[in-house]
Amino acid sequence: MKREHNIIALLFSLLHVCMSGDIRMSIFTAKLDQIVWTNQTTAVMLGGGNIWRSVDEGFTWTPSLPANLTNVYQIIQDYVDPNKLYIYRGATYGYVTLDGGATYSVTENPGSLRTLDLHGTQSGWFLAVSYAGEIKMSTDMGLSWSHLNTGAYTAGWYRADAGKLPAQSFFTIDTALRFNITSDLGATTKTLFTKAVGFVIAQDYVYVGILDTEDNDLMLRICTSDANSGDASNYRLAEFSFGDEIEQNSFAILDDDNGAIWIALNEGANTWGNIYTSGPLGYQFVNSLSHAAAINGVYDHTKVEGINGVHIANNITNWQLDNPTNADLRTVVTFDNGGEWRYLTAPIYDSSGNPTGCTGSCSLNVNGLSGYWFKGAAPFYTTPNAIGLVLATGNLGSSLADNYGDYNTYLSRDAGLHWIELVKGAFIYEFGDHGGIIILASNDPKDGTSQIMYSLKEGSDLKIFELGVEVFVENIISEPSATGLNFILLGKGTNAGSNSQYAGKDLVIGLDFTGLRARTCEEDDYEEWSPSDGVSNGTCLLGSQTVYSRKKQNADCFNDRQTEHIVSSVPCNCTYEDWECDFGYKAEKTIPGTKPVCVLVSTISRDPPSECPPGTSYYVSRGYRKVPGDKCIGGVDLSPIQKACPTATPNAPSSSKTWIAIVVVVVVLVVALVGIGFFIYNNEEVREKITGLFRGGQQTQYSRLNVGGSLVADSEFGIEENDLSDDEEDAQVLHDNDIATKATTEDFNPRS
Repeated sequence: MKREHNIIALLFSLLHVCMSGDIRMSIFTAKLDQIVWTNQTTAVMLGGGNIWRSVDEGFTWTPSLPANLTNVYQIIQDYVDPNKLYIYRGATYGYVTLDGGATYSVTENPGSLRTLDLHGTQSGWFLAVSYAGEIKMSTDMGLSWSHLNTGAYTAGWYRADAGKLPAQSFFTIDTALRFNITSDLGATTKTLFTKAVGFVIAQDYVYVGILDTEDNDLMLRICTSDANSGDASNYRLAEFSFGDEIEQNSFAILDDDNGAIWIALNEGANTWGNIYTSGPLGYQFVNSLSHAAAINGVYDHTKVEGINGVHIANNITNWQLDNPTNADLRTVVTFDNGGEWRYLTAPIYDSSGNPTGCTGSCSLNVNGLSGYWFKGAAPFYTTPNAIGLVLATGNLGSSLADNYGDYNTYLSRDAGLHWIELVKGAFIYEFGDHGGIIILASNDPKDGTSQIMYSLKEGSDLKIFELGVEVFVENIISEPSATGLNFILLGKGTNAGSNSQYAGKDLVIGLDFTGLRARTCEEDDYEEWSPSDGVSNGTCLLGSQTVYSRKKQNADCFNDRQTEHIVSSVPCNCTYEDWECDFGYKAEKTIPGTKPVCVLVSTISRDPPSECPPGTSYYVSRGYRKVPGDKCIGGVDLSPIQKACPTATPNAPSSSKTWIAIVVVVVVLVVALVGIGFFIYNNEEVREKITGLFRGGQQTQYSRLNVGGSLVADSEFGIEENDLSDDEEDAQVLHDNDIATKATTEDFNPRS
């Protein structure tokens, strides 16, 4: 039965401070565990068992539920209607709001749940599995629950192939290790695989971990969005071509947008893994970046939001030592979806106008997620609504410094191609007004700060605002679109003499910049900008020239646009930069503007396929494939060669095989502050193989998708002689006696 709860007043300290320059500030003493935004102005906050609500972008807060609730685990937000929230409290009643926290109703007791999944298209649909293995369903945001089935370890709604299966479809792994699918809410089930240990259902892919029945290896199967995920034949084995023996390892799914899956394999090391990217088929992977930093299982990798194909990562140069306390990290960037990596370009001048003198082997190196979690230094950060802008902390040199005090704060306005030193010292930061406002605060873990810095012109006019209270700053956040004018600073009051009121207390500080709005931007305040890699075809990136309209850096106005405007996007002529090494090949040397040197490291059959009727044709790789997501046309063509089928259909080759590594996984899907998406399988045999799982949510806006597991590959690899003529075959073949030989070049070789 629905019961409305009256709001019970909470004791809190709220201070409004009106400062000169029309910037308003508020201080709220509370521990922020989670914040959920129902729209650009309304937020619901969880902290210490209490629920608060703000309708002014986090500037003021009012209590929403009875004070000091016990066992408040999480606020769960509906995927379809953001105003619907479920306050989950474990094995007791919870609360549901359908109006963004204005009113709440009490729910049934769902019991202790191992997993909980939200439907991607049906508002209010929950699918849960209890610790007793019962599958439960709710169609009203958890107000009431119905029994569906028993004997399950986990369950999840399908969403990869929308329209191919009915909305009532979901996947399960049961106590017999079967990966099942049902299209009628469990009335009937179909087993797709046995000995399944985990799965993730992403927007475009379904990933399933399978335990091999013969040798207990763990395998990864992938079903793409253009296939029916209810058919086992559509789940392809993930294939990795290697030239070395591979032992048991863990791996992480870093990204699966923009036409490629990014997977990082930890090949037995403590501090690094190798990054592989898939081709258009979604299951054949080639090496993209070797020795990517993975300190304590955290990969230093991010994509530049809003710009297709641009990724930033940290590479370990002394990887042979494999020592977490003595790892030399160097930052690299790719503008072609992992096809080629290069060092970050150092600023010519520092923030004081003095020459940096960073030339030759010197480059800019910046912190990734590991630097944020283990040293407190802000990681490289982007948002899709601040198009082309990247913020980072780091230093100039041949590697990333170990000490927080050696870092400065840097800004790029062209998606990581060029950088400026924004300010001396390491700061935490956030964007607002589509990047028109940048907020910075010192977050030195040893020293508090009583001021913030802000810029209304993308860093060219930094100003200081006095907080009037000294704080150990932990983070700065804004509403998720980063288009508003309000910010929330999180921290803890210091023990400074004038700080007695807030000493040692958790603080949520609201900052309102609305009063600084002088005027709204007009057409003359905008510029047209196209991202570029600085090498190929001028302003072409991933085979197309995309023109954006964005605010000029020094325009003294506020952006009133709700989205970033794409003016045009046209394909470019193909160049060498639009091609990378094909599956089974490895890049030995890459020089910008020239054809990649690709060598064969796997036995790839060039014989006609078993089904090749006379009069038809088949294709043979020349060692190259177009970079995933690339849209170029014409120009340089390194695509496979078309060959005529023989007059007599040959027998299928018996000795040729592609050597592959078969990987995977119990999966942990972690998206910042949203949902419950993991389970741990307690089969002894599987548990021994699966290590390094990451748990839990985050208190920052930096999100990650992580997978832990094991990897086993064949102990040998085959080398097949080239059967194509010189004019047909552009890639090289790596022979047995060439294994220890590497191309010598002063250029960065990302795959060695």
